[in-house]
Amino acid sequence: MIFDSVFCVAPAPSLTKADCEKVERAGYPVVAVNNAYGMFRQPYALFAGDDAWWQHYGNDVPAGIRRCTASRKASNRLGIEYQRFGDSHIQFNSGSMAIQFAASLGQRASSFWAMTAL
Repeated sequence: MIFDSVFCVAPAPSLTKADCEKVERAGYPVVAVNNAYGMFRQPYALFAGDDAWWQHYGNDVPAGIRRCTASRKASNRLGIEYQRFGDSHIQFNSGSMAIQFAASLGQRASSFWAMTAL
C-alpha cells in the first residue's frame, strides 16, 4: 500500500490519547513504535525492533495490526514480518526503523510525521 503521509508515533510521557485521537480523526495511517500501538484503535502497523520487546509484550498485541521487527529471531519464532534497513552490523532503534519502514511504503520524505506529542 502506498500512502501520501504517515505518522510514526513513539511512546513517550508527553504522548496523550487526545493527540493520537487527532491523528486518527484526520485519517492518517499510523506506524506505531513499541507500546504506542495501544494509543490507537487500529494502527496500520506496529514496529518493535528487538526480540526482547516481542518476548515481553508480543502476546498482548491485538490481531489485525501489521507486525514488523528488525529481529530475525523474533521474526522466525513468531512469524512476524522482518524489516531491517541498513547494515545488519549497525546498531538501530525501533523509532528509526519505523521511519525507514514508513519510507518503504512509498510516501514522499517531505510528508513524514514523527510525533511524541502534538
